[in-house]
Amino acid sequence: MNDAFVQRVRAASVAAWWTVALGAAMLTASWLMCLVFLHARPDWARALWGGGAMDWDGLQGLYLRMLAVFKLVLWVGAMAAIFLTLWARRLRREA
Repeated sequence: MNDAFVQRVRAASVAAWWTVALGAAMLTASWLMCLVFLHARPDWARALWGGGAMDWDGLQGLYLRMLAVFKLVLWVGAMAAIFLTLWARRLRREA
């Protein structure tokens, strides 16, 4: 195999793992912010999310759905990172 191609696949797998790690950190921070805001229920936060358009139960449901979608996207990214890692390992072994 071409050594440059192997290095590029390995670099892509490392970048994918960093992206997944940063995404997991963002997901954790979002979850903690969700816990804080849904417990404190500040008036300014509700005004930012549309004022009287939604109540706190609706905002909680929306926020949990957004976190679930973000988890699914993060899972797809993790699967891509695993694929790239295994592919890079196999290319290095064949080279």
